[in-house]
Amino acid sequence: MNKKFPFIAIEGIDGVGKSTCAKLLAEKMSAYYYKTPSGIFEKVRTTIDISVDPYTRFIFYLGGTLYASEKIKKIVTYQPVVCDRYILSTIIYHEAMGVNISSIIQKQPTILAPDYYIYLYADENTRTQRLISRNVISPSDIALENNKELQRRIHYEFIKSPGMIHIDTSLISPEEVCDRILKNIGG
Repeated sequence: MNKKFPFIAIEGIDGVGKSTCAKLLAEKMSAYYYKTPSGIFEKVRTTIDISVDPYTRFIFYLGGTLYASEKIKKIVTYQPVVCDRYILSTIIYHEAMGVNISSIIQKQPTILAPDYYIYLYADENTRTQRLISRNVISPSDIALENNKELQRRIHYEFIKSPGMIHIDTSLISPEEVCDRILKNIGG
């Protein structure tokens, strides 16, 4: 495949501004905004998040990422893509939940790697206020908010991931976040 346009994955815990910044960045770059999970995966996500064990949940999200990868492979041939969550969220969240995924991942088809991974994070107060300002808080948001140790493990794994661009969104606007991303990727 001759990929012509950049693929940027925006990662992070709920409430850090991922969706807001991903949409704004896509607009600034004239890129395609892609949110995972998508398609049929998006329709059953809530049921999966609250009703299955972490291993089954991982398989579901891995399937959603494989689906997204195939769609994004086609899109990047004619337009940049900004993706709201991707494979690192799937891996890091589930490893933090205790799922041993190394043998599973090694047997999967190739997942399109982003050109840039952006990790957004914010202090707990900011995240909490952002989640409260949403009209609806999902059961998975509530579960994560009630498990501070899981939040710490997820944050640590994102921070130590190689090649990741880190941006603290606590005290800056979504426009400033996008400007920092563009500066970091040479845009």
